[in-house]
Formats: sequence, C-alpha cells, structure tokens
Amino acid sequence: MCCARNGSAASRGWPALAFAASCALTPAVAVGAVVALSGQVTSHLTGEPLADVRVSIEVPPLGFGNPIEIGYAFTDADGAYSWTGDCESIYGHCDVLVADPPYLTGGGWFDQDAGVAVVDVALITPATVSGTLRFPDGSASEMSVEADRFVPESGFWESIGWNGVGTDGSFVIGALPPDTYRICTIPDQHGAVRQCFDHVNAPPLAVGPDATLVDVAEGAAIQGIDFDLVEGGTLSGTVHDGYLDVPLANSGGQVVAYDANGAVLTVASIEPSGAFHVRGLPDGTFYLGINVGDIFSDGVQFYPGVVCTFDSCPPPTSGTPLTISGADEVAGLDFTVHPAVVVGGHVVDAATGEGIGGVDVGTYFSDGYTLGTSAADTGAYRFYWYADTAFEVGAFNAPPRINAVYPGASCLGGYCVGDVATLFESTGTVLADIDIPMQLGAVVSGHLLRSDNGMPGNDGAILLYDSAYNQIWTGFAFDGAYSTDAWLPGTYYVEALGESQLSGCAFYLDRPCPDDGGSPADVDPTPVTVAAGETRTGVDFHLPPADAIFTSGFEL
Repeated sequence: MCCARNGSAASRGWPALAFAASCALTPAVAVGAVVALSGQVTSHLTGEPLADVRVSIEVPPLGFGNPIEIGYAFTDADGAYSWTGDCESIYGHCDVLVADPPYLTGGGWFDQDAGVAVVDVALITPATVSGTLRFPDGSASEMSVEADRFVPESGFWESIGWNGVGTDGSFVIGALPPDTYRICTIPDQHGAVRQCFDHVNAPPLAVGPDATLVDVAEGAAIQGIDFDLVEGGTLSGTVHDGYLDVPLANSGGQVVAYDANGAVLTVASIEPSGAFHVRGLPDGTFYLGINVGDIFSDGVQFYPGVVCTFDSCPPPTSGTPLTISGADEVAGLDFTVHPAVVVGGHVVDAATGEGIGGVDVGTYFSDGYTLGTSAADTGAYRFYWYADTAFEVGAFNAPPRINAVYPGASCLGGYCVGDVATLFESTGTVLADIDIPMQLGAVVSGHLLRSDNGMPGNDGAILLYDSAYNQIWTGFAFDGAYSTDAWLPGTYYVEALGESQLSGCAFYLDRPCPDDGGSPADVDPTPVTVAAGETRTGVDFHLPPADAIFTSGFEL
C-alpha cells in the first residue's frame, strides 16, 4: 500500500517513475502497528530483477534532520524482499529507500497502519552527457558545465548535475535521470562569456540564453556537447576605506553587475586587496554596485557613489551606465566606504599599563567576537562596528590572561567581575581611547578517567564554583581532557559530569556530588587553590563507564 504524497519522489527531485503509488493518504497516528512489507526491486530500463540489493526502511526525518533506519532487507535472485516490523512516525508513514549505484536512488513509502504493504521499486539507469570546451583566450580546464532542467511549477531552471572540465577541455556529466536539459557553462570569473549548447552566448540581460535543448533518454550516453568560448569584457576597480584612506582589505564583500534594466546579472567577490574584477561580460550596457555590509554607513553603493540605505535605496540604474564592447576592460571604477562606528584603543597589562600584543579584540557578550588583533609592539587595536547597536568591547583568547571587558571587568564566559560599559553609538562616531586592561589569571586543567581501568574517558561537562559555592562557569571535556578559561587567582571547586562513555558525577579527588537540588557545600568538596599565572594540571576525575545500552545507540 503506497501512494504519492508530500515528500515523495517528485518533491525530492527524483524521477517519478522510480516510485510506486496506489493509495490515498491516511491521517497520522501516534503509534503504528506491525507491518508486513514486501516488494520487488527491478531495473526500470530492462525490467530485470536486481539481486542482493539492500532495501532500507526508514522513519522520515524531522525538518532538516536525518532519517532513522528501523530495518533493512536484501533482495533475492528474483529481486524480491520482505521485512516485518513497527513503523511509528509522526507523519503516519515510513519510507523505503534503495541506493544501488550506478542506478539512481529510488524508493517509496507505506502507511504505518497498513498491516500489509507492497512497495515495488524500479531503479533508473542514469544517463551521461559529454563534450569539449575550447577557450583560445583562457583556460577551459578551470571551468565547469552544468545540466539544467526546467521546472514549470516554479518557472525556473534547476541544476541536476555538473562537472569540472579536464586539462584537455573535456567534461562528462553523469547520474542524469531521463529528461530534457539545457547544457551551459557555469558563470564564473575566468573571463569567458557564458555559453549554452549549441554555441549560444549569454545576452547582456539577466535572462536565460536561448539554448538548444538536449533530450536525454534513460541510460543514454550523449556525446558532442561542445563549446567554443569567447573572451568577455571586464569591469574593474578598487574599494577604499574612507576612514584610513587606503584600499579596504579583507572585506569579504561583493561586487554586482546589473543589466541595462537594473536586474542582477552576475556577482563576484571583492579581492582581499580591495580590488575587484567582474569578468566574462558580453557586449552591452551594465551598472555596477558593491555590498560590503552595513558595518559601513555607505556599504551598499551603485557606481559612482550612489548610496543605498534602509530608508532609501535608489535603483541600480540611477548610477552611471557602463558599456562593454569587444571584450574591453572598463577600469578605475572605484568606490569609497566609511565605517559606521570606529572603535580604537590599547590592550594593556592591568598591573603595569604596558601594551599587550597579539590579543583578539572585538565585541563581548557571553564570549568574544573577534574583529581585530592588538599590535605586537604597542597593544593598539582598531575595529569597526554598527551604528545604533549596543555592544561591549572586550579582549580575549590570551590565556593565562583573563578575558577583559572595557572599562575594567574580568570575565569568565558570561560571568564578569568589575565594571562593564555598554556602548551605543551613532553613525560617524570615533572612539579612540577605549583601553582594555587585562589581568594575569590562572587555568585549571585535567582529565576524565574511567574508574574501572584508569584510561581516558570521553566527553563530559565541567562545572566551576567559587569559594562561596556559586557556579560561575561551565565547559566541556573532549576526548577525556579539559581546561578552564583563565580566571582570577583564588580557591575554587571543580565538578565533572560524565557524558557519552562515562556516567556519574564527582568533585575533585572523587568527592561525591550532592543529591538533586543540593548545594556542593553539603558534600564538603575538595578545594582547588590557584595563583596568578599558574596553569594547574592534574585536576582529574574518575567516573564509572556508562552502561553499554546507552553507548551503543537505541533499538527501535
């Protein structure tokens, strides 16, 4: 008993004829009954049964999660399989999945209350298309070709397969289900105008080329899908930092070429140096824009200097039209952007006031978000931030120095001692004296060990309490090892909770943990006293191994 449904073959992009369908959808129920499932796996192309093929029975995933296999079977010499078991799914059905390369993956589904269900699967034999790219003015081996098919429901072309081009210009796109395809080069920045089969160059408009479509039958090997590429034009320039009056390095931004109607034609990354090149443009008229983010007050612009804001964004065609003719380059198309808020100062030693170099600096909430690094010789730093957005300035990730937050707080994760200033600045603000003092702290480290053999355990949680038994930090042990963040010298208590391969709970020197809801003070835990600059090692814990039933997974 199986039928078409949401999440069936068609909605997954699999060929509909690889799936069986023969009943109406029934409502989902909380608990499924035992289902006797059977069916046959065959080749769709030849009708021949496929022997020794693994058939997986799965509970569909929740959202974007992974399906859960609840059973499997292998086909016999006649392609037949059978399985009996419980299907319990919030969707009211379970899936049958068959993956047997080189066939395309296929399957079906059955109702969890079917009692008896038959799901036959006919696996599609994939097709291939191949050909050669010739690009006299560039390197075709650095390019790629894709096969697209049109989806009437959306009105768009979707990519079904692609592959890179070899050093000899050849390519093969495999694993294609039977369909009608548009075969085109993938737009890139190697300088060639995009082309679709059969030798149709992309127009200077954001529309699909008028390609010659290729009918691909099941199991076919289509050859002779050849391309002769031509060099396109280039729009180039540099994005400048208006505050420092230098090229804007490592912006991670994008440069966008729009067609004559203002529609997006192609997008390229701004290079780490701040320069950009939009290559492979056909002859025509274009407009140019950049997007380096709203950490700059004018981070979205159209050439030359037409600023787009949240309140007012003119069309790209409000900029200057740029004409490409004969694969020429229009250079010198420069932009200048200005940071919304500039934050600067020094990271200094809290005791001596001397600068500390090589420290991550940025915003600090419950942990640090790095936006810069303090200079090696002076401890000076600078970073940019958003306007009208609350933030705290911190220096972090420099053990055994303690994470610090301006103007005078020491922080362990989200637990801070001292003064913290929350800043909220308007566009154009420059803060030049945000100095951050860092104290020398202490680090506690150790291992989680198996109590039965003393070998390193696995993952676990580490809790740190102050001398008054207040929990101030939680971290994790990985592969049996842990290390706290740097913190103030003093007396503390360390607790470990077993996870994965370990169980139980203990304080240092294997002191017991309190009953649920109890205070650590109730069990007289062993204190750990650390001094400034110390990295205390050997604060180990011995925890019993977890029951094997919990470490080997769940039986369904």
